[in-house]
Amino acid sequence: SYEGMGPHGHYCVPVHFDGRVLGVINLYLRPGHERIAQEEEFLAAVADALAVIITRRRAEDGLRRSEARFRGLVESMWDSVVTLDLGGRIDGVFGKLARSEPGVARGLVGKTMREATGPESAAEHDAVHARALAGEPLIYDWHLDQGAVQIDFQSSVSPLRDATGAVTGLVRVSRDVTSQRKAERQLAEHERMVALGTLAAGVAHDIAN
Repeated sequence: SYEGMGPHGHYCVPVHFDGRVLGVINLYLRPGHERIAQEEEFLAAVADALAVIITRRRAEDGLRRSEARFRGLVESMWDSVVTLDLGGRIDGVFGKLARSEPGVARGLVGKTMREATGPESAAEHDAVHARALAGEPLIYDWHLDQGAVQIDFQSSVSPLRDATGAVTGLVRVSRDVTSQRKAERQLAEHERMVALGTLAAGVAHDIAN
């Protein structure tokens, strides 16, 4: 007992959901209060309602935390992430592009890849998107011409699915590989020149002999 607290009784009703106890309703009663079935039924109904509210709130809080973690992860990526709806229109831009050029990112929302990147690679985008909407994840290279400058990209495209597994859209993760492709072309050219030099040296040797 506690100082100043007189005799009393309790109704203690567990708040549980799906076999887990979430809490307890502890109701103080006057001494000598007899148990009444209607009161217990009412408190049990209140406990059930509280269990649903608590579970829903925890699920919503967990979803918000999960979304915040996902957004933080995506926004910190050095790749650009674009989501598209079933009609092929961009409905979200994240990652490097959203971080470095937010105005451009906002301007892409609502556009198709044809409208966003021009007609040169539109047929390739459309073909990849059709296969991804059928459930096939793909990786492909494409380029964007900006005046006299060509920017090379590598994109992975995967279907987005809901809780039932139905495809609800697409997610594209794209990386600027211009420097990498330039280095690969330079290496290939170097190897070609070495091979030609070796061939020329062999021919010269044969002629000399």
